[in-house]
Amino acid sequence: MEIKCTKKCEKEYPKRLLKMENAPNKLYYLGDILLLDKNIVALIGKRDVSEKVMKTTKRCGEILAECGTVVLNGLAIGCDTAGLEGALTAGGKCIAVMPCGLDYVYPKCNEALLKKILQNGGCIVSEYETGTRPERWRFVARDRIQAMLSDKIVVVECEEKSGTMHTVKAGMEYGKSLACIVRAKEPVLPSGNIWMLKNGAAGLKGENALRKFVNGATGMM
Repeated sequence: MEIKCTKKCEKEYPKRLLKMENAPNKLYYLGDILLLDKNIVALIGKRDVSEKVMKTTKRCGEILAECGTVVLNGLAIGCDTAGLEGALTAGGKCIAVMPCGLDYVYPKCNEALLKKILQNGGCIVSEYETGTRPERWRFVARDRIQAMLSDKIVVVECEEKSGTMHTVKAGMEYGKSLACIVRAKEPVLPSGNIWMLKNGAAGLKGENALRKFVNGATGMM
């Protein structure tokens, strides 16, 4: 599949990015670029999680796909991977935002998942040209793009000092609707989830709460 490029002056460039002053001048992509103008929810979280959290995240991805939303994240191991797998299981479309040129697959262990996203009509996107390596600072910039492209952001689990919080705080800056999962049987929430709730994010308790949030409701559910 050929890597393509769209510029701000071209019709394929995502309309939502045209409203943002610091949006990239170019986007490189594989797959269906038109997905970037659809209803998009970023489903994100930390990398090192339990099997229970992976299962929860996969179910969240399934629900988002069932609601007709496109699921977006950075293809990282952990929550990102589970969310994308869940969306694909439910027949949904996915977008992966990369911190490198699209001739690289990062992380390498998700090469099969990346191919599956494309085979199912999804899109892989980056602001970086071919040959650009996944340097550490580019992950922060990538997290900003995730927030820009999303209508809403759902965090399953994260710590207050984490890469996930880059996307969360960028989402707040851009006025996105934010929520985090609140699992009733967990006595202590992760520090990032606690921070989000204190700063106005919706707390989602159960599958119906996620559906309501995606369909427009806000607040503790």
